[in-house]
Amino acid sequence: LPSTDDRYENILSGSRSVSYPDCFSQGQCDIIKRLLKQNQSRRLGRTKGGCAAIMKHRWFSGFAWDELMSRKHEVPIKPSTDLADNFDTYPDDVDDEPRACGWNPE
Repeated sequence: LPSTDDRYENILSGSRSVSYPDCFSQGQCDIIKRLLKQNQSRRLGRTKGGCAAIMKHRWFSGFAWDELMSRKHEVPIKPSTDLADNFDTYPDDVDDEPRACGWNPE
């Protein structure tokens, strides 16, 4: 893992310090570079066109934005809505008393 100083330097250097996997397309690399611009006035989404510029980026070509906005877009993973499924793997609470967090606002 990089040290705190290395991480700080990476943040300051912006997209120049990012290396992209070979499996990334040019469109993927381009949108990441544009979103990571250090100067906010040159960053994608902050330039002329605003959010629409992000939506029009070539990486999103073919994406059905209208379906997303109208909430008709098919989700890739649909979580279970059965509440019982959400608690099956948790043990019963042994202690029903609330735990003190140690914080006192006064």
